[in-house]
Amino acid sequence: MSMASSKKKAGFVLALLLVALTLPGWGEEKAQQPATSTSASAQTESQAGTPSGEEARKPAVAPAPGAPVPIQAPPESSTPPTSLHKVGDHWTPYEPPDPESFPEGATIHVIVSGDNLWNLANTHFQNPYLWPQIWNENRYILDSHWIYPGDPLLLPPRPTVVSEIVPATGQTAPPLPPAPEAGPQEESATPPVPPGAEIPEQVAEAILPAPAPAESGMASSEPAPIADHDDIYCTGEIRRDYQETVLYIANEEQERKIGLTEGDLVYLNGGRQGNRVQPGEVFQVIVKQEEVFHPVTDKWLGTYVHRAGRVKVLAVQENTAIAQITESCGDRIEVGFELEPAQEIPVPEYREVPFSRLDVEPSGKANGYVVHLQDSRSEAFTGNVVDVDLGSGDGLKPGDILQIYVGSTPPAERRVKYRYKWGERRYESQDLRSEDSDLLYPRKPVGHLMVLTTGEKTSTAKIIHTVREIEVGSKVEVR
Repeated sequence: MSMASSKKKAGFVLALLLVALTLPGWGEEKAQQPATSTSASAQTESQAGTPSGEEARKPAVAPAPGAPVPIQAPPESSTPPTSLHKVGDHWTPYEPPDPESFPEGATIHVIVSGDNLWNLANTHFQNPYLWPQIWNENRYILDSHWIYPGDPLLLPPRPTVVSEIVPATGQTAPPLPPAPEAGPQEESATPPVPPGAEIPEQVAEAILPAPAPAESGMASSEPAPIADHDDIYCTGEIRRDYQETVLYIANEEQERKIGLTEGDLVYLNGGRQGNRVQPGEVFQVIVKQEEVFHPVTDKWLGTYVHRAGRVKVLAVQENTAIAQITESCGDRIEVGFELEPAQEIPVPEYREVPFSRLDVEPSGKANGYVVHLQDSRSEAFTGNVVDVDLGSGDGLKPGDILQIYVGSTPPAERRVKYRYKWGERRYESQDLRSEDSDLLYPRKPVGHLMVLTTGEKTSTAKIIHTVREIEVGSKVEVR
């Protein structure tokens, strides 16, 4: 091929390329879309595997009128949004609403450093999995993984707890009139649940219908136990008189196995001699854990001893015995764990005790503190087991109810203050007033405990209701 023909061919290809670039649709779609931002819906479609090409450009089917729009969490965002701008005295990539535009009486939270929707839902609803409800009320936040200090959040109401009842004593507001019965054309006040959606535990009582009556036509009058087997035999207690036991797990059948569990054979350090072990005998496996000190006085309270499972003796030799692990409490059992004779611990029966945040008057009975949270928790919630510094010496017995409360503290100054102009108006955060700072406000009831087992100076109890997290140092009172 000659040099002239090569140049002619190259010029022809270049001309075709220039013509193609001038045609509509080439590169315009990408050019019109910002390179630094992607909508949450587009990200969700991409993650769900939406087909590309013509299928991806087909319009989505609009939801039916009145049908709920399911909330979908966006994919994990590795990089924060760009194009920050200043609103008031803080920087944000969003367009937060005017605080004055929120409904009167609405609960507003100004985001501070360290906040996230998961923790806010945990504090506001006592269930972190309800974070989409907060995001749904604040859709100016385009990416739920990135929220910015200074932006306001509208917090929706907490789901109604049906069991909350006002106390019989004290001055309270008159009861609300009963709601009118829904007619055939009226819509239910309970929002519909999308098919296949998982109903949160806290709101299941308000959404699900009442259970069907028993076949006999009468409800059972027998009280249900407040605790299950694990609450009694897989927890522990604070012992002031703890001493090492004579009997312990001395060896295992499977050498070098990391951790023992149900069904494993173990060897004990006692046998027929001295009548220390009998065939068929059952022992409780215990393990010494941390020393517990009082959160207020710092005095030593005792040693926390955890129940880890049970073993049953299968065969007895002169100085040893072979046993099988019949129960393991989740945590693995190790060679060296101690054994003590298994005892049957009665489970207290549940009795209905109304809880109300208005029940602020002291009972006049013993007061104490939560001194230990079991399972190495830093915070406890409904269903968790804790230890308190009240025991049989204080008249406590299994089944007793303790109210958990916190004292009123002075209000804290806002960590984020604002002062900005919006249109023709100027907004400024409210400063605290101090002329009535000497007033003593009532304490705040936050939950109930039921005593499971008692020692002389400490007791183990289960949280049967709480409206917030319980920590070591929370106050309790016998009801």
